Formats: sequence, structure tokens, C-alpha cells
Amino acid sequence: YSAGAFLGFNHYDTPQMKGGGFFDTKIAENTYNETTLNMTSKLATVTTGVKRFFYSSPHGTVGLFATAKAGVATGDGSATAVLGGGGGIKVFLAGAANKFPFLKLFSTIPNSYVSGTVDVQQINGTGVSPTFGFAIGADFK
Repeated sequence: YSAGAFLGFNHYDTPQMKGGGFFDTKIAENTYNETTLNMTSKLATVTTGVKRFFYSSPHGTVGLFATAKAGVATGDGSATAVLGGGGGIKVFLAGAANKFPFLKLFSTIPNSYVSGTVDVQQINGTGVSPTFGFAIGADFK
């Protein structure tokens, strides 16, 4: 299991922020079911789908992943379908703290990590620009 929270930047809403949380459950080797709550000032989406890690560094410090999700969006009083996808990088703090000393304080949290993502969501047939996020989370066993 993995859970976390994120803040991000989206340049199509004012204010240009997004936030939310996510929960991952392992379903196969390097493959997870990811459920995400994504909120902006105008829109909220709940999506679920697949997160697949396609690269892990030799010591497991860094991983690259891709996502594909579907769900529901609301913001104007109605609900509509949303499709999304993207990718990102996951860096475990325990390994990264050796190279970046300012992370040592956070690296004491077991299995903690930071993650950077880019997501594109298509809502009711209307494409939107990519949004960028920065997350902090922890893996649970």
C-alpha cells in the first residue's frame, strides 16, 4: 500500500493550484491500482486506474511510472466522466538523503518518498492542459 498527498500547478484555473490525495494498492509486480482525489478551484475529480512502474534504479531509490485512470468529475453541480493519464518519478527519501542532506530530517519516516507528476485529464470530451504535481507519501507493508 502507498498513500500520500500532493500540491500542484494548473495554469487553466485561477488560482493556479491543485491539491488532493492518493492511495495505491499493489495488484501485480510493479503494478498498482491507484485511486486519486484531485481538486482545483473549479473542479473535483475522483479517478481510479493503473499505475505501472517501468524503471527502478539498482538500489530502489528512484522509480519512473505511468498512469491511466477513469472516474467522475464535478464542479458545476453536475457529474461527468473523466479520463486521465500521465507519469512521474518517485524518489525514496532514505536513499536520496545521502546525496541531498536537507532531506535527512524527512528520511527518518519509514518508506517515505517524494514524487513529481504530470497529468492530463479529458473531461466530457474537452481536453485540458497538463497539470504538474509534487507529492509526499509513504509506503505501508
